[in-house]
Amino acid sequence: MVTDTPWDFYLFVGISLLGYKLDEFLKITPNLFMKEYILWLKMNNPDAIQEVETVYVDQVPFL
Repeated sequence: MVTDTPWDFYLFVGISLLGYKLDEFLKITPNLFMKEYILWLKMNNPDAIQEVETVYVDQVPFL
């Protein structure tokens, strides 16, 4: 049976990399999971995520 969500990957990341227990993993929200995974990536592999500078309309010079 093929599902759209790769739960085995999420379980691997949550349990082995982030140190969750199974009952903790089942209680966290997807938003918290992603925030913690991004922080883990920034700490362990800084080149994995590129920071994007936000430029607003009033900061763009006129030609």
